[in-house]
Amino acid sequence: MPFPQTNRNLAIYDRLIIDNGADDFIYALDAVTGAQVWETKILDYRKGAKQSSGPIIADGLAITRDCVAEIAALATRLGARTAVVLMPARFQVDDGDYGRLRDAVRQAGGELVRDAASERFDAALRTLPVPTLDVLPALRAATPGPDLFFQETVHLTPRGHEVVAAALDGFLEQTGLAPADAPPARR
Repeated sequence: MPFPQTNRNLAIYDRLIIDNGADDFIYALDAVTGAQVWETKILDYRKGAKQSSGPIIADGLAITRDCVAEIAALATRLGARTAVVLMPARFQVDDGDYGRLRDAVRQAGGELVRDAASERFDAALRTLPVPTLDVLPALRAATPGPDLFFQETVHLTPRGHEVVAAALDGFLEQTGLAPADAPPARR
């Protein structure tokens, strides 16, 4: 970790020691060798952010990252391939939903960052040797138009499924996870 800082705690997960650096990254060090295993940017110093507590790992992205890495390693050993699809929340696509949720969060004294979850997952997973598709750009490109999500639930409408399927089809072909000459329905 680059700079000394005030820190209230750190996390230990398996054989990793995980802590925040003063440079707004979270670092994982091998507890036995001391070698850096991974790092992920968590804040932007240009926005004046300062964090002084240690990372909270329970059910966090460090565990998600390790699980995806283990799944990919197992798939490789079995001769299979792995990919990750990042699926956004409805409010990330639906401006009305976002406005209502943003206002509710503000009234509670917080700030809703519309794409924070997608950005955190992308940052946590991007160094893994696993192709990743974020379908948020495809869903946003499909608006305005008929709803992509049912308003009563968080589920995709038939049109939303079509948009995601088209993005997934292109992703599978581009990454070589599906043969380019395979018919779309067979991919």
